[in-house]
Amino acid sequence: MARGAEACAASATRLGAHPSYPDRDGFGRRRLSLSPGAVAASLLDQLGALEEAAAPSGLAIESIKPHGQLYHDLSDDEELARTVFHALARRSTKTFVVLAAGSHALSVATELGLRVVAEGFCDRAYDERGRLVDRGQPGAMLREGAQVGDQVRQLVTEGLRVEGAHVEVTSLCVHSDGPDALGAVASARAALDDLGVAVAAPVL
Repeated sequence: MARGAEACAASATRLGAHPSYPDRDGFGRRRLSLSPGAVAASLLDQLGALEEAAAPSGLAIESIKPHGQLYHDLSDDEELARTVFHALARRSTKTFVVLAAGSHALSVATELGLRVVAEGFCDRAYDERGRLVDRGQPGAMLREGAQVGDQVRQLVTEGLRVEGAHVEVTSLCVHSDGPDALGAVASARAALDDLGVAVAAPVL
């Protein structure tokens, strides 16, 4: 984390946190049997660890994006979402929270006074409901540059279709652990450039 913060400081990049369930063995991609309060406490601990690691670089956490299974569970479990977002709001209402576009989690976070960013995925397939296709299913990850470019164009020009309604997408994600993550980023950026869309961080 300290090295990541140093890299952010050196490149004038804002620092964001990507906390998950306390599930190192499963890389945060498993659902854990924890109470909402225990999940919230774990997230605050993770944020505190990042703040401590980043302190020598002079950076503060400016965005929080839940990782893995927690990202999905916050959209499906209102008690969990309210408990976690209430804890984050007590910590700071200035930090952006990045959540799935069209999800109920966005509404709950906004209601509790948090600043939200509606996210779409450049390199993940969506089902007919506007939910991400499970990683274990064929075609869940978009591998080809043309697929990524087409997805970006659709997300930017049409938004994401969730339960039959179009919702706005204001942030795009590319997974850094993909086999051609840099190629996906290049394809996404080329699509944005073709559309004349500027890339910028959320306004603080």
